[in-house]
Amino acid sequence: MPKQTNNSSNNAALKGFALTLVILILAVCVMAAMTEGFSNWNPYGWFDELNAEKTDAPEADAPETETPAIEGEIQNSAHVKLAMSAATTAADGEYVEQTLTATVTPESAEDAGIDWTVAWADGSDSSDLSTYLTITPASDGSNILYVRAYAAFEKDIIITATTRDGGFTATCTVKFVGNPSDMVIDFKGLSPVQDDGWGVPIYEIKTTSDYAFGVSFDNFFHRVNPAFVPNCEVSIACFGKVYIDVKTEDVSRELISLTDRLPDMTKTIQEASITVSMSGDSVVIDPLAAVESFDLWKRVDRYTNYHWSFSDYEDSAKKPYFQITVKETNTGMTETFNVRIVSGVEGVSLDHSEITF
Repeated sequence: MPKQTNNSSNNAALKGFALTLVILILAVCVMAAMTEGFSNWNPYGWFDELNAEKTDAPEADAPETETPAIEGEIQNSAHVKLAMSAATTAADGEYVEQTLTATVTPESAEDAGIDWTVAWADGSDSSDLSTYLTITPASDGSNILYVRAYAAFEKDIIITATTRDGGFTATCTVKFVGNPSDMVIDFKGLSPVQDDGWGVPIYEIKTTSDYAFGVSFDNFFHRVNPAFVPNCEVSIACFGKVYIDVKTEDVSRELISLTDRLPDMTKTIQEASITVSMSGDSVVIDPLAAVESFDLWKRVDRYTNYHWSFSDYEDSAKKPYFQITVKETNTGMTETFNVRIVSGVEGVSLDHSEITF
């Protein structure tokens, strides 16, 4: 019996020691996390792959100034992380620029200087590389690099960031993909008229013609990826205010905006004035009625008629017009232009078919 008691005492002592050891380990971990701010919680790189996936994922809300025609494929290391910004076109229009940023870990590193190099990915002679792409650090040893592309290139390019302390590296493969960044509409030689009343340019289209304005896509390099297949849709909006006659038992005159829906006449006016659609890669416009001559009656009920006429305006300097928007659904790019329908010449006649003297 004494022997069993002695064994029980030993077991209790061992359990107490184990519990104390666990508490000490947890305390050390908590203190380390608090003092290091979680900056070095993974000293042996066991979770580098997971971290790289999280680092490489773009932020959903990050603004883009332009769909880049060049892209970077980043390979990070345990101590250097790279991130590439959206593309911007230089004010002088000579190049497209993206910013490559290196992050050295830990943040407390005394010497976080970076040296940058660039070369063709296939190892070929890089003497001609500057014709297509150059790199410029923000300053000596800076972690910020300006990457400027001047022309389309066939081969991939490798940019390498090397830490001055320890020689750790991370690389970014730069590829030319030819994404479109501009939508171009061919107005077939038409020039817009600057409307002083509205302060916007407006194309005047005639009732005697149909129009097909071609839609194409371009980028800084004037070389769009042939694999890009555009998908365009078109919409139309009315701008302007006119008077209508509301004929009930008493005739009254009201001011109604074309975009108001009382009594839901906007679509009716639009359908009676103009049709717009996409046909292949063209915006097809068929002007039906000029604003100078448009006249529409609509019976609401047995007692009420609405008479819309463009002969009277709230402000004669603001003649109504239509705004047409073309949207490419894959990229989200849009192009908007304004049109006003005017009467075209439909014929000519003389007051006499014969003159004699």
